[in-house]
Amino acid sequence: GQSSKRRMRRFSATLSKCDFVFAGNDYLKKSAAKFNSLVHVVPTSVDVSRYHPIAKAHSEYVDLVWIGSSSTRRYLELVLPALELAAQKNPAIRLKIIADFTLTSKYITVVSVAWSLEGEVEALQSSHVGIAPMVDDAWTRGKCALKVLQYMAAGLPVISSPCGVNCEVVKSGENGEFAESTDEWVEAVVKLASSQEERDRLGSRGRLMCEQEFDQEVCFKKLLRPIEIAVG
Repeated sequence: GQSSKRRMRRFSATLSKCDFVFAGNDYLKKSAAKFNSLVHVVPTSVDVSRYHPIAKAHSEYVDLVWIGSSSTRRYLELVLPALELAAQKNPAIRLKIIADFTLTSKYITVVSVAWSLEGEVEALQSSHVGIAPMVDDAWTRGKCALKVLQYMAAGLPVISSPCGVNCEVVKSGENGEFAESTDEWVEAVVKLASSQEERDRLGSRGRLMCEQEFDQEVCFKKLLRPIEIAVG
């Protein structure tokens, strides 16, 4: 939203009265540190045990998956032309949208999955590549890479815009790829759609990273540590 002096006064008053402030990333930490010196970064976590990478049965399709909601729909719409171009190069490519909306396209098959807590894991596991398009602005710098972590927990390679904390979670050539321009998106999508071996390699490394750094138990210890120190 727009800048709001009233909202900022409430924000600063709340933070100034807190014993601890936990921020999801360094960008948010710097914002909070203006009003409280005891700010600790605890990244977004996922319950990795909910997600189990599955061996994909041979399929004539390669599903790019995007999970989100209407509030971030515009990011998917921005990259849709690039996905359509990729699908024209490789007709096996489909777009799976797990959300409270869908998109239509003449050039790429869209598979719509209404989001539910029970169904999101299966919908991700049955996909092949997770995508995370964004624009670089103050709002996205505050986001904490949840969809990227969900993709990785499900054993999927990721294609992401080089924005915000995604730049820290995604390691190009290790667990995913970055894409910014239309040409870069088309190249990355076609590359991963064409190689199951590369998808498996990147996906397994992303899964391992989730287990080691972003599982709920791991992040809970990061949250608990400064509290234990404070109370002795």
